[in-house]
Amino acid sequence: MKVTTEKPEPGVAALTIELPPDDYEKAVDQAWRRVATRVNIPGFRRGKAPRALVERYAGAAAIDEEAIRRLLPERYDAAVQEEKLDPIERPQFEIVQMERGQPLVFKATVALRPAVELGDYSKLEIKPDTVEVRDEEVMNVITRLQESQAHWVPVEDRPVEMGDQILANLKMEFPDEGEGKPARTSDREDVEVVLGENGYPEGFDQQLVGAKPGETRRFELTWPFGPAQEGEEPDMRSASFTVTVKDIKRKELPAVDDEFAKSLGEHESVEQLTLDVRRRLRDEALRAARTATENKAVEAAVEKTTFEIPERLIEAETEALAQERRRSLEEQRLTLERYLQLTGQTEEAWRSELRVQAARQLKARLVLDEVVEKEKLEATPPEVQAEIDSTAMGYGEQAQQVRRALSTDESRRRIATSLRRQKAIQLLVERAGGYPEDTTGIDTGETGGEVEAPGTTESAEPAPAGEPAGVGATGGAS
Repeated sequence: MKVTTEKPEPGVAALTIELPPDDYEKAVDQAWRRVATRVNIPGFRRGKAPRALVERYAGAAAIDEEAIRRLLPERYDAAVQEEKLDPIERPQFEIVQMERGQPLVFKATVALRPAVELGDYSKLEIKPDTVEVRDEEVMNVITRLQESQAHWVPVEDRPVEMGDQILANLKMEFPDEGEGKPARTSDREDVEVVLGENGYPEGFDQQLVGAKPGETRRFELTWPFGPAQEGEEPDMRSASFTVTVKDIKRKELPAVDDEFAKSLGEHESVEQLTLDVRRRLRDEALRAARTATENKAVEAAVEKTTFEIPERLIEAETEALAQERRRSLEEQRLTLERYLQLTGQTEEAWRSELRVQAARQLKARLVLDEVVEKEKLEATPPEVQAEIDSTAMGYGEQAQQVRRALSTDESRRRIATSLRRQKAIQLLVERAGGYPEDTTGIDTGETGGEVEAPGTTESAEPAPAGEPAGVGATGGAS
């Protein structure tokens, strides 16, 4: 057997394998015997007919196909061992020469496990993140808490102002725009509209400022419909509006006093509430700084590393990301086409961005796995079980069901991989100077009550252990 190996692209091996005529003849001899057991030939029991009859009834091509079906994988495996290659997928075979009495020549193309050459990660230089909580951040949270407790109070002594809530009858008349967009009318009664906080076109709110209860305002508006493609004018839409104001209310915020603090949780005073908000913001800032530090440390190690990654592996990772994004859009009842229209992107540009992210995630995982191997990092069975228990506890009544699902051999293997990567991340952070410290000076005592201001809570589903933001866990080298 002669083997020639080429690399048509990084991370891909193309093996040209030449087998002597005897090898092929032996394979054909074994093949016709197997085919004979599957063919009905008059006058003979299956498997007992002579070779000439089997070839006549089954066809020489069927016997050749049966021969190479067994022969190619066997010789390919031997060639891979001989060349000391590490494939990560099944090969693509191509017959170069197949003629009885002549050498059989075929080509096998396969992606190899990405080659990773770690740089010196003994000391990584990154810009450290600071943990701080500014007074305006605290006030923004308290203001949002006020907003969540606001009341709408009837207005009787003045016309409409920006920020008011009006009760109105609203009629919108759209003209015939052609191209399948006929004229239509939308007529709604008792619509509640907050001026400055609604989805009506720009200029709508301004047209109603100064209106009094019982007054009707008629006006026309033209506005862009959807974002414009680069270098193009946006599509425009127009409509006539008839709005009859029936009632006006203004927003009344509660005073920030001790009673307000008590209404939000187990706080006896504004001072306790403010401290609790500071603590929560400090905790969020600390978590964000730790995550940013992990990402920077991994990125710094990636920068020092040399990779040889097959394009098809990056494409597979990109496709996995694309499918994940599509599922996410479906959960929001959005199609990809509608999302691209809203964001003003082409599908090509969207996919190009995903490809950059896919390559970054793939490289990060490869670096972490290489560090795991070099440093001989392990995840013990008790650590894996602790991770399973911790995850299951977050599902309340479904904890037992989740625990069972995570206790399969495959799930345990994935969790162990994730924990080893987390240990690699922590090691890289140490080499980069460690995690940021809490320098806010805020009292670390227990928080007072369950205060959740809009926009301050974390995602209910934290990233898997070992996967900082941007590393990801799909496809490739998991």
